[in-house]
Amino acid sequence: GRGDGCKREVQRAPRGAGVGHPAFSAESRRAMLDARPANVVLLDANARIVETNAHWRAFCAENGLDSAEHGGGADYLAICHRAGGADADDAELIARGIADVLAGRSDHASSVYRCDAPGLARWFQCMIAPVEAAGTRGAVVMLSL
Repeated sequence: GRGDGCKREVQRAPRGAGVGHPAFSAESRRAMLDARPANVVLLDANARIVETNAHWRAFCAENGLDSAEHGGGADYLAICHRAGGADADDAELIARGIADVLAGRSDHASSVYRCDAPGLARWFQCMIAPVEAAGTRGAVVMLSL
């Protein structure tokens, strides 16, 4: 009630509630991803990119990343494993987080890492969470500055 400050009751829907709901078409899912103020990638159970949001696509274009290598169908773990130099350790940490979430060994993973652009030092926070629908497990990866 009033006067309870920040206390709030959170109700959780049963697993799978809303899955297959006709309102969640492919277009609706893309709109929901695009509404996120971060770079978002949806992965399937094999860590292949199923969907990306507008921020991810813009980031790839601005940084000269090939959409074929960083877009739909690309293997996110392979992208991490190809990282070299100073980025290699952070990329492997993210790859392990994704693998653990996809395998059900972890319910989430996160990491903060440096990923500079020419003339620009920048840090990203990576958050990885499981996504389950219709008996299939995947993961959502969100990268924010």
